[in-house]
Amino acid sequence: MHIHKMDLGSVARKGALGLFFSSLASMAFAWSIDGYVVNESEARLPGVSISSFNVAGVSAVTNAEGEFRLSSDGQTGIADFGLKEAKLAVRYQGSVLNISNKSGTNFKVSLMDALGKMAFQQEFNAPNAQIDLQKFSNQKMMILKVSSNGTSSNYVLNKDGARQVLKKDGETLPTLTFTLDGYGLTYHEMTSDEETGVKIVLKKADPIPTSSAGVVPPASSSSNVTPVVSSSSAAVDVKPSKVLAPGNYDRTIGSRKYIIHVPSTYKGDKPVPLIVDYHPIGGNADQWAGSKTYESETQADQVIIIYPDGEASAGGFMGHAWNVGPCCNDADDVTFSRKFIEEAKKEVYIDSKRIYAVGFSMGGGMSNYAACKMADIYAAVAPASMDLSEEVVKNGMNGGCKPSRPIPVLNFRGTRDNVVSYNGGYSSVVPGKPITFLGAENNFKEWASMNQCTGSPKGSTPENGCQMYENCASGVKVGLCIDKLGGTCTGNGHEAGCARIGWAFLKQFTMP
Repeated sequence: MHIHKMDLGSVARKGALGLFFSSLASMAFAWSIDGYVVNESEARLPGVSISSFNVAGVSAVTNAEGEFRLSSDGQTGIADFGLKEAKLAVRYQGSVLNISNKSGTNFKVSLMDALGKMAFQQEFNAPNAQIDLQKFSNQKMMILKVSSNGTSSNYVLNKDGARQVLKKDGETLPTLTFTLDGYGLTYHEMTSDEETGVKIVLKKADPIPTSSAGVVPPASSSSNVTPVVSSSSAAVDVKPSKVLAPGNYDRTIGSRKYIIHVPSTYKGDKPVPLIVDYHPIGGNADQWAGSKTYESETQADQVIIIYPDGEASAGGFMGHAWNVGPCCNDADDVTFSRKFIEEAKKEVYIDSKRIYAVGFSMGGGMSNYAACKMADIYAAVAPASMDLSEEVVKNGMNGGCKPSRPIPVLNFRGTRDNVVSYNGGYSSVVPGKPITFLGAENNFKEWASMNQCTGSPKGSTPENGCQMYENCASGVKVGLCIDKLGGTCTGNGHEAGCARIGWAFLKQFTMP
């Protein structure tokens, strides 16, 4: 095995800037987190699955004591997101920087001062390289950059160690998901690159009824349904001959699953609204059904909720995802959505004029995208924590965003969202499926433009922290709720929105 060794002491003696490395041995991760998981009775929970929907490759299971530990490089060493695809591994051992190159391609190592002045730069073509950093001791801060195949990663090196790692544009601290059978899906959004002793509490999910409610098979023909004219329109809605008891019902179309949630208030004697709630990337129908985001707020209105399953993301790295144009798989989620809505109508008495879409994170992206492609189905949408993409809106990908009619849209966004930046921008979380987010305010303006809104948005509408265009075509409205500045519902990060505000907005609107 050939190892290329480079002593940088000679570089320093020639007048190049030094690098203070007295505490580099403490360098551990770009991010790290440890903690434990308990239930509401404070009992430790082993076997809890941990993943992330915004950082690829994050996976762990709590041990017998309910404890977990995760870091950006698996265990130790300099973290390296961008170079994984290039098969480069960067480690610091003792005073020597070790770079392993499994790809066989050339790579470049650079050292720069805080102002960007180059202190050292060398290209390597050996499988492995060692760089002695011991001689550098004068500079308070420098930047290490390793590049290969057009991909690079940057690390801040200073007297406090190297904990402040500069990530590539679009890279963020992870939002972790915690799942265990019988418990609802729980999220933890990291806000610091090192978190320790974190306590995660899982809440029991409501049991899915079995023998008492039964599982009623889908209607297979028209013989068991009675046509009834909906009170809200001249459209013919279908009243199933059997009434589903309250509970969650698993259904499939081909290999894909969706869950029908029937509230305890449902009687089956009149058409009721339907909400489709799209899960975040890395989630699935079962997990997201455990979140119950809209259930309590909509129960009084007998609202049926469908939790559909996305297909695997490209390469399978990020679990289940949705196709919103440039990202994150190639599934036809629009057709899938149309099909499961039609199938659900055979089992629950749905008002075709009151079908709505919501979703969180990539589910918010899917509900935004669905407004572009399914304005003939969805009366209104209320996405949370993801925008439309520039590729769709500005570049016309997948036919662009051209709703068949004006459609009401209310988005929920956080100004400190570290998963989908409030200001938008490029993201490459799913390998081979990069996406460029519009940003919250541009997304707001684009929907206002597509809905032919005039004038300025009205502030504090419907509540403090929200603004609303109210003079739009066909009487629709376009809104944006930011951070919930009035202290209601949610915070200012990557949040699932506010069901109370969302449902109050949605139910104003019916299909024309």
